Amino acid sequence: MKYTLSVIPDTRIAMFRWQGPITLEDRRRNRKRIVEFCEHEGVKGVIIDGRDQESKMSIMETFSFGEEVPTEMRGIAIAIVYRPGDRALTFIDTVAANRGSTIKSFLYVDEAQAWLEARDESGDDPPDVQPDTESD
Repeated sequence: MKYTLSVIPDTRIAMFRWQGPITLEDRRRNRKRIVEFCEHEGVKGVIIDGRDQESKMSIMETFSFGEEVPTEMRGIAIAIVYRPGDRALTFIDTVAANRGSTIKSFLYVDEAQAWLEARDESGDDPPDVQPDTESD
């Protein structure tokens, strides 16, 4: 199986991890799995660990997917963990955030989890937890 999806112990946060090549249809199927899982488990936040993904999507497909996120994942806070140099996941983040999603990108899982936990406690985006940025 290319993915794992579970609740992080002692939290109300789901963790999704995909390994290997990923297409637009894979991403859409995964999004549906994540939403159904979150609804079933009663969690409102998910870490999407994409450090082992190999995007096989065009820029237009990536943009299209990002546009769909706010509608398809309404009510779920999303923390994306990406590897340095991965432009697909950060682009999805930007497109989705510009359309109203509660979403941020991070280089480290612990920072993504801290952001989601702080958000869960306050109900808002915490001002003191900022995503890592990479420099070129």
